[in-house]
Amino acid sequence: MKAFHGKKGLQLLNNQSFHLIKENLITKMKIKKFKFIYEPVIDLKIPFQYGIELEFVGASRIKVEKELKQFYQAKELVYGKTWFVDEDVSITEGLYGGELQSPISYNKEKDWTELEEVCKLVRHLGCFPNNRCSVHIHFDFERLNFTTEDWARLLRLWCAYEDVIYKFSRVGKKEIRGCSITYAHPIKGRILDAMEHGDASDIIIDPICWLDKFSCLNMTNLYRSLSGIKPSIPTIEIRSCNGTLNPIYIQNIVRVFAKLLEAVKLKKEELDSYIETRLYEENPNCYEKELEFSNLIFTNDFEKYSFLKQCNMKVKKIS
Repeated sequence: MKAFHGKKGLQLLNNQSFHLIKENLITKMKIKKFKFIYEPVIDLKIPFQYGIELEFVGASRIKVEKELKQFYQAKELVYGKTWFVDEDVSITEGLYGGELQSPISYNKEKDWTELEEVCKLVRHLGCFPNNRCSVHIHFDFERLNFTTEDWARLLRLWCAYEDVIYKFSRVGKKEIRGCSITYAHPIKGRILDAMEHGDASDIIIDPICWLDKFSCLNMTNLYRSLSGIKPSIPTIEIRSCNGTLNPIYIQNIVRVFAKLLEAVKLKKEELDSYIETRLYEENPNCYEKELEFSNLIFTNDFEKYSFLKQCNMKVKKIS
């Protein structure tokens, strides 16, 4: 941190503090007026391949499956190669509740149109996310073409801003769902333990980092692949987000985590300079950290405000 001495130094420090406070206030005003937009496609530099899982309660899987089959039959599409419904033991009660799974998606306009239509259909059937439901995003790691150093940087970046990521993941709720401690638990403590045993660039191959499938960042398939074991599916999975059937929020979730992965590949030096500062920091100013994260990850104001708006939406308590 730069040292300031005497009246001029104090004045410079006060001026910097004033400009930071002013910038924060202006940003907060813009966020308050900002309105989400459902984009035809997300502006991405890397050709992502991903899948979406949406947990729900409120309607039987048989009823949802029947309506989805009729929906796709009218489009002359084969159910099963489309969005389909499956059981999820963490939330289902008998035949009620389940998980909607997308086909492999490529950030094409038809992918987002279909998501919007499916969400509208299942909400009409009475589906909704309760305080145990979540949204999971799978990204194909083979298409990312990451090096071992890139994966290590992703882990360190996630840990440095894990508190901000969890705040964004509330999706308009006052808190992260209680069952996340079981089904999407934090990874920072475990990764920091691994870093104490060796160089930060080696953490991706440290056995301690074989995070289980119920981590908020599930990389078990990647670790199998790096160890020469063929995984069932070549994806990493983001599990932190509370449930929603709002396509705007779902698109925003995909955008944020796709942009995070892009930044790991395209902004290496810039990220490294911030990661080391934030990684061991305690009790930071969360809002300033959100601004910092958004400036690091995103490339335009729309992306930044979409992220910050979801971080700071008027919240509803999870009962």
